[in-house]
Amino acid sequence: MRVLRAGLILLIILGVLAVVADRLAVRWAEGEVASRTQTAMELEREPEVSIEGFPFLAQVAGRELERVRLSLDAHRIQLDDQEITARDLSLDLRNVVLEDGYRSAVARDAEGSAVLGYGDLSELATQDVLGLSDQLALELSYAGDGAEDHQVAVQLLILGQEVVPPVLAEMSFEGDLLALRLDEVPSLPLPGLEDRLRDIVHRERTLHGLPSGVTLEGLVATERGVELTFTGTDLPLGGNGLG
Repeated sequence: MRVLRAGLILLIILGVLAVVADRLAVRWAEGEVASRTQTAMELEREPEVSIEGFPFLAQVAGRELERVRLSLDAHRIQLDDQEITARDLSLDLRNVVLEDGYRSAVARDAEGSAVLGYGDLSELATQDVLGLSDQLALELSYAGDGAEDHQVAVQLLILGQEVVPPVLAEMSFEGDLLALRLDEVPSLPLPGLEDRLRDIVHRERTLHGLPSGVTLEGLVATERGVELTFTGTDLPLGGNGLG
């Protein structure tokens, strides 16, 4: 009986040690992935990394990780040559294959999202209308539940005051181009200003700075900002992988 009890205790201790070793290996690997991914995907800083699936060491032995999640609370991107902050950047990597003797890794499938805040978009739009007058500003905001998914509200301010009702604008994308189109231009006190305002606001901007290897797939206006979604396949996670 004592031998059986000792054997059970030994098995429990070995099991606990195996779990601890597995979790320690995960933490070390998450740090390695964060560092390699920052370089490979051209991110400003290391993302938070979560490697899912258990046991981790069995996945490593099989040379494929089920799922790796990356996240950054803020990441600078560019629209043409003007910087803007993409917030809550997340990337969900699936079927991450470890290659070349664990020296490299490739994510077979990826999807992610990021949010462009209305405050940042307003600053960008205001830069455009300053060419007309330094008294003008544009303020973008959520258009409400009754609006279409791609519509935002645009308020024209003169000397910081709302002098005309807000109008709806359509945000769209094609490839790496983001476009803003006013559904209508408010009647303004200065003759010809409406057409000049439309010409300035109606424009496309080239989006730079999403994680390397992903393609923009969707755009929707939400209460917290304009949410971009993107996907990718066969994304390299950097040389030297997990070893």
